[in-house]
Amino acid sequence: GQGTEIKQVTLLPCYDDFNSIGAGFGFPMRFKIEASDDAEFDSDVRLFRDKYESTFESDFANPGLQPFTVRAVDAKPIAGRFVRITATKLAPRQNDFIFALAEVQVVDAAVGNVALGRPVTSLDSIEAAPRWRRSNLTDGIAPAEATKHSKLELIAAREQLLESFASDADRSVRRQLVQSLELVDAELKALPAPDAVYAAGIHQGSGTFVGTGANGGKPRPIFLLARGQVTQPGRAVSPGALSAFSFQPARFALPNDSDEGQRRVALAKWITDRNNPLTWRSVVNRVWQYHFGRGFVGTANDLGRNGGLPSHPELLDWLAVEFRDCGGSLKDLHRMIVKSATYRQTSDGHADGERVDSENRLLWRQNRRRLEAESIRDAVLAASGNLDLKMGGPGWQDFVIEHPEHSPHYEYGLADPDDKSTWRRSIYRFIVRSQTQPWMTSLDCADPSMRVDKRNESQSAIQALALLNNGFMLSQAKHFADRVTREGETLSVQVDRAYRLAIGSSPLKADHEALVRFAEEHGLPYLCRVLLNLNAFTFVD
Repeated sequence: GQGTEIKQVTLLPCYDDFNSIGAGFGFPMRFKIEASDDAEFDSDVRLFRDKYESTFESDFANPGLQPFTVRAVDAKPIAGRFVRITATKLAPRQNDFIFALAEVQVVDAAVGNVALGRPVTSLDSIEAAPRWRRSNLTDGIAPAEATKHSKLELIAAREQLLESFASDADRSVRRQLVQSLELVDAELKALPAPDAVYAAGIHQGSGTFVGTGANGGKPRPIFLLARGQVTQPGRAVSPGALSAFSFQPARFALPNDSDEGQRRVALAKWITDRNNPLTWRSVVNRVWQYHFGRGFVGTANDLGRNGGLPSHPELLDWLAVEFRDCGGSLKDLHRMIVKSATYRQTSDGHADGERVDSENRLLWRQNRRRLEAESIRDAVLAASGNLDLKMGGPGWQDFVIEHPEHSPHYEYGLADPDDKSTWRRSIYRFIVRSQTQPWMTSLDCADPSMRVDKRNESQSAIQALALLNNGFMLSQAKHFADRVTREGETLSVQVDRAYRLAIGSSPLKADHEALVRFAEEHGLPYLCRVLLNLNAFTFVD
C-alpha cells in the first residue's frame, strides 16, 4: 500500500499431513525474491539474497519447517511497495509440480512484519478454504516445529485437563502410578550402559521348527522317504553323522525330546572331536591353499573319494596333527607355514623343474600369486595412510541404496570414495549377495551368491583399467601423494618414500631417476597412481 524500508523477507514452509506429505511440502526448488515500487515490476527491481550470497540458481533442499530468510544484496534496506516471489523451478509432486508457502513475512526495520493482512495476488491459486487460499499467505499463521519446552507445556496442560475431570479415587490411583513410574525410571537410569548383543530367535512358521523361545522350538520328526517320495514316509530317523567314521557312534546319544540346541551341540562336538580326520585335514588344506594358491588336495570342498588325491599326504597328516595338538590355533599354523623353506622360495622357474613338474605340484618353487581383491584394496589404503584398523563393530557399505518401484538397487557408482567410513578393512565390507561390486569383481572377487572353494586368478585388460581409472584408485593416489609430500622434503626423497611404501623396498638407481623425471613432468599424484598399478604392488611374488 505504501513504500516501506524492507530489511528482510522470510518464507515459512507448509506442512500437510495428507498421505504423509510432511514438512516443507511444495517449497520451490529454485526461486527469486524481488522488491519494487512498480506493480508490474518493469522498472526499479531490487533482488534479495540469502546469507550465503546465492541467488538460488541451483536446486534448494527442502527446508522442512525451518523459516528461510533473505535480505538486500548490499545489506541496506530496500524501499518498495511490492514484493514478488517467483518460483523458477517448482517442487515435484506425484505426476505434477506444486508451489506452496504457508506464510510470507516482509520485515520493516521499525515496524516489524508489514505484510501481515496485506493483499496477495498470483497467476493462479488453489482456493480451498480454510486450509488453502491466497489470504493465508499473510494471515500470521504458519506451522512450526515444536520445541522440547513447548512439548512439556502441552503435556502439563493435558495432564491438568485430565485431572480436572477425574474423581478423587482416580486421582489417588494416578498419583501412586506416577510415583511408581518415577521410581522405576530412577532405577533404570542407575543401571550401567548396556552392551550390544546380536541375537536371533527360533524361526516360527512352516519350516523345520515350530514354537518360539529358547526351549520352545522343537524339531519336527524326520522320516526316511522311500525313493525320495514325501508321500511315502518310512521309519523315523534320529540325529547323527557319517557312519563311515568309527571315532564316535554314528547316532548321537540324545533323549527323544531333545531340542534343537542339544542337537546342534552334539553335531559341533562330533565335528571338533580330536579323532575326526576330516575337520583337521580340511582346515589345514584350506590354509595351505591360501599360501600357495593350491591345497594338498586340489578339490578343497571334497576330500573324499570323488575329490582329488593329496600331493603330499604325509605332510598333510603331520600338519593336521600339529594344528590339532596346538589347540587349533590358526596363527600358529600360519606362522609354521610361512617360516618354512618351501614358502620362502622364489617363484623363478628353470627348465629342469618345468620338464618334470610343469604344474609345480611338488612345490619346487613358489607359485606366483596376485593379491586377492580385498587385499589389493586394503594395500592401497595402507599405502595412502588411510587404512582404518579399528576392529569390530558394524560394517561399512560402498554403495547407495535406491528404491525403485519394486526391489532396491545398490548403486556402487554413486558411493563417495572419500567417505572415511569406507576406509576400514575389507573384512568389514557389507556384501550384497544379489549384486556384486564391479571393481572388486573385475579383480576376481568371489560371487557372494555362490559357494566358491577356490577363486579364479585371471589377467585381463579390464583389471588394468579398473586399477588405473576407478574413482577409489584416483582418490587414494591423491591421498598417497599428500602423505609422501608431508613425509619428504625434496621430490627425490618423496619418490623414494612412495616406492618403499608401495613396494616394500627402495628402487634401483635407474628406476628412481625415471620415476623422479615422471613426477617432475606429471606430478606426484600421477606417480603414486603408477606405483599402485605395478605388478610388484599387486603380486605377492
